[in-house]
Amino acid sequence: MKRPYKLALFAAIILASFLVGLSIDRFVVTPDGVALRSELESRHLRAPDGSGGDPAEAPEPIDFDLLDEARPLDLIDMSLEFPERLRALDGRRVRIVGFMAPYDSLNDLRRCMIVPSYVGCSFCSPPNLTQVFYVRQAERAGARFHFIEAPSDVSGILRLPRPESTSEGHQEGFIYAIEDAVVTPYLESDAPARAPGHGGSDSTDPAAHLNRPASLEEIGLEALAAEVSVLRELSPLVPLRFERIPVARLVERVREEAELAYPAADRESLLALFGLLGFFKEPPSDWIDWMASLGLYQRIAWIDEEGERIEVLDVASTADPFTRLELVKEIADALARQHFAAARPPTGLHADAGRALEALRQGNKQLVAYRYARHQNLARAGRPPDDLFAGHPLPETVPGAVDLWHWLPWETGPFFVETRTGAAQSLGRVDEMFRNPPVSTRELFRPSLYGAGPPRLGLVAEDFAEGLLPEDPVLVERFGLGGFVPWLSGELSIDEAKIVAGQILDDRYALWALPSEGHVLLHETRWPDRAAARRFLESVPSHPHQVFSQTDEAPFTVWFARAETEAGLARIAKALDPEP
Repeated sequence: MKRPYKLALFAAIILASFLVGLSIDRFVVTPDGVALRSELESRHLRAPDGSGGDPAEAPEPIDFDLLDEARPLDLIDMSLEFPERLRALDGRRVRIVGFMAPYDSLNDLRRCMIVPSYVGCSFCSPPNLTQVFYVRQAERAGARFHFIEAPSDVSGILRLPRPESTSEGHQEGFIYAIEDAVVTPYLESDAPARAPGHGGSDSTDPAAHLNRPASLEEIGLEALAAEVSVLRELSPLVPLRFERIPVARLVERVREEAELAYPAADRESLLALFGLLGFFKEPPSDWIDWMASLGLYQRIAWIDEEGERIEVLDVASTADPFTRLELVKEIADALARQHFAAARPPTGLHADAGRALEALRQGNKQLVAYRYARHQNLARAGRPPDDLFAGHPLPETVPGAVDLWHWLPWETGPFFVETRTGAAQSLGRVDEMFRNPPVSTRELFRPSLYGAGPPRLGLVAEDFAEGLLPEDPVLVERFGLGGFVPWLSGELSIDEAKIVAGQILDDRYALWALPSEGHVLLHETRWPDRAAARRFLESVPSHPHQVFSQTDEAPFTVWFARAETEAGLARIAKALDPEP
C-alpha cells in the first residue's frame, strides 16, 4: 500500500546523518580526480544496460530550487502542485547534483537519498520533503555501491507521485524518486559546498560536523528591527523599545500571558473537558502551570499587547544564529501587533477561532524568520547556545495529547501562511490575512477553504444545546479540526487521525457542571456523507460513560455524550432521546 508523505522521513535523514558521522571513513569513495571525468560523463549518457546513449538525449539538468517550487495544497490528503517544467520531465531522464544520504544501509547504497547539502549533523535541520530524492541505482555488472562523501552527480528517470504510481520511492513515502540511476562523484569546480558548520572539505576530524556555525557580527536590537521592518515591508507605527530582563522576569511575563489567554472563569471547565476526552489521566493542580511551561519553551522575549515594547532575555546575543532568528520572529510579531488587531494574542485560546488566530501569528513569525535565514544563509533550525536557557525552570511534564493540542497552531500556521503567500512572494500578502483572518483550524489544514465565502461554518448553531438540560452549560465552543486531530491520535496515528477528522464540516460542544452528577459533555458533529460519519464513530476512543446518536440522512450528524458518572450520562441520554 502506498504510504503518505510522513514526518518520519525527517527522522530517517537525521538517523542517516548520525550514522554517516560515525562511519564516514569506512565508506567514502575517493575518485581519482580529473582522469575519471570522461568515464563518468559517458556513464551518465549510457543506458543502464551499458549500451550507448545519444548525447542529444542527455539527461535534463534540474536543481533543488526547482523541486522546492512544489507547493503542498492540503494537510489532509497531502496533495501537491508541481511546477509545469517539473511535470513535463516526469518519466524522463534528469540530472541533479546533491549529497548522498543512506536510506537503509551503509554497506550497500543501491538505495539511497539525495539531498541538497551535506548531511552530517543530527542537530541541523533536515531538508523539506520537497528537497529529498529517493534513488534506486541501476544494476551494473560487478558494481559496488559505496557511500560518496563528495557532491554526487545523479542521473536517472524522474518519477513524480501519481495515484496509480507503483514507484518504489512513492511506496516508501517519498515525493520524488529517481529510478535506473547512475551516481558518481561530481568533479567540477562549481560543486556545492557543505552546509555551514560541517567543517571544511579538508577536515580530518570525524566529529568536525558537530561544530557550531561561526558567530554572526553582533548588531544592536534597533538595527535588527530596521532589517526586519524592510524584509516584512511593514514600518513601525511607533518606534520599538527594547529592554533587557532576567529569566525570572521572563517566567513571570509568560505566566501572565497564559493567564490572559485562558480566562480564570474557564480553567476548571477546560480541565473537566480535557479530562472527559481522555487527554490525561491525572489533571494538573493548575491548568496555567502546563500552559506557562509550554509557553516558556525556547522563549527569549516577551512583547506587550500593542507591540511597542519587547523585553529580551539578558543573555540573548544577536551574534548567535539561533538567537538572531528567534529575535527576528519576535520583532515581526511586534510589528504586526502595531498594525493589526488580529495579530494580538487572543483571549480564549482554547476556542477554535482563537487557535486559528494564534496559528496566523505563528505563521507570520516563522515565514519572516525563514526569509531572513535564507537571505543571511543561516540554517532555519539550529542548536541554541548552551547557556541561553540555562536559567529556565525545569519544564512541567505535560501529557502527549495536551502537548500536541497546544503546539498545533505552531505546526500548521507556517504551512497556512506560506501556502497563501507563496514561497517567494511579497510578505506584504500576509497583511490581508490579518485583515481577514481565518476563523477555524479547518482552514489551516485546508487553505483552499480560507475565504471561501459564507457559509464558511455555521452548520451547528451556537444554541444547539439550549434547553436540553435545566442547567445552563458552563462552556460552549467549537472543538475544530485542530482539536479532533490530537484527540483521535490517542488511538490512531497522526496521519490516520487527520484523514478521519479532516472530513468534518462543523462541530460544537457543550459542557455542563451538574450539581450532583458531575460534568457532562455533549458534542454535535456534521459530516459530508454516511461513510465519513461512520469512520468517525469507529475512531472515537472508548469511555465507560458514553453514548452516541446519529442521523441517517443529510446532513449527516453524529452526537456523542460523555459524563463523569453514570447518573450524568443517563440525564444527557434522556435529553437526547426523550421518548420512553
